[in-house]
Amino acid sequence: MRIIKTMITIGIVLSLIPTTAFAAEATTAAPISLDKMNVRSAMVIDLTSGQIIGEKNADEQVPIASQSKMLVAYGVLKQIQAGKIKWTDKVPITKYSDLHDQDAKLFSHIAMKTGDKILLRDLYNVMMTLSANDAAFALAEYITPKGQKIQTTLQDLASELNLKGSKWYNAAGQKNSDAFANQLANVPDTAENTASARQLGMMMWHLLNMNSRIIELDQLPNISYTMSGGYVVQEKIEHWYEVMNQMPNYSNPKKINILGGKTGSTPEAGGSFTGILEDKSGHRFLSIINGAGDYQNKPLRYQEAINAVALVLDQRYPHTFKSGQNLTNPAAIKLPATKQFTLPVQVAKTKVFWTSDKDNLTTQATTSDWQPHLKSVKKNQPVATAKVNLKGAHFLNVKPAEHGQLNLSAKTSASPTNWFVKTWRQLWH
Repeated sequence: MRIIKTMITIGIVLSLIPTTAFAAEATTAAPISLDKMNVRSAMVIDLTSGQIIGEKNADEQVPIASQSKMLVAYGVLKQIQAGKIKWTDKVPITKYSDLHDQDAKLFSHIAMKTGDKILLRDLYNVMMTLSANDAAFALAEYITPKGQKIQTTLQDLASELNLKGSKWYNAAGQKNSDAFANQLANVPDTAENTASARQLGMMMWHLLNMNSRIIELDQLPNISYTMSGGYVVQEKIEHWYEVMNQMPNYSNPKKINILGGKTGSTPEAGGSFTGILEDKSGHRFLSIINGAGDYQNKPLRYQEAINAVALVLDQRYPHTFKSGQNLTNPAAIKLPATKQFTLPVQVAKTKVFWTSDKDNLTTQATTSDWQPHLKSVKKNQPVATAKVNLKGAHFLNVKPAEHGQLNLSAKTSASPTNWFVKTWRQLWH
């Protein structure tokens, strides 16, 4: 009797021990703090997974100056994808975008005037590389529906991207008093566009996924555009020279490279940069810096962008799941409606996740490993997902369904089975 009581007692004690003690804990992947950086706000994001690896004041609304032009770029790309406009369109230049008599050192612009018609692709390119204010004004006017205010178009685009709390007054990111014909009468002269580091990351993420040519453009030393009458103007890309000329002077022991991005500079915004950076192992990041010193200190924003990534590399380790890689869990999925009941799968698209240790990062199957509705499958077709065992990871708010997950594709094709086999499998498996 004592033996039985003892065994019961042991059983009760064991039942009280948390089962999680025997389970493999998810790896810590929370963003590191960038609070010690001498900037107003900052964020570092992995460009494959959208994981936020480092942050400081990530949701604080701050003046963003010419980084505003990313929203105009998004509006242009969206309408091109929808077939509403084309790269070959000739955009008419109106008084709202005529800055030809302004000091180009104070207000960046190209040599276009009212009545000119400029190729849309040229306007987009000079807006993103030369940060031409007149090009931003012209493109924003061009994508605005007839009868609608340009400011309304900007606000609508911001709402579409879920940029809650951001403020939009004009397309170029100028202070209202410096917006010329685009100045708004119903707001203070000091009003200017604001957004958070997280929101700047979201805008650049969408631009890169819609048109990765941003990086290609930023590798060019010069950009050209064609004026009315066929006259071609070529200008040096100051941003490119700023980065390249200063690169040897940066403190950069980790050999981080700046590939491109969008700058912003006003007295209120300071030096700002939403940059695309790459480490020596080929990992790519968005490094977002706002309020890096005086707006005229151009090299400082690039140095701080490098510093932010370097801090991440000091405290987090990469775990790469490559396209075509086989997983242990799951190695295959079940397809009861196909002849090949068990279908091997592989990682569909390369993703990198960052954690606090070097240990292997494990995955686990999700409910998508049982797919009763797929009657046939083609090789490399996306068919399922796997969860990555992360703890405390934060992600940029794009494609939430993919946060912390890997998309899996079929390694082989599968054809439909007959109704009897399908029914039997669904009943007994």
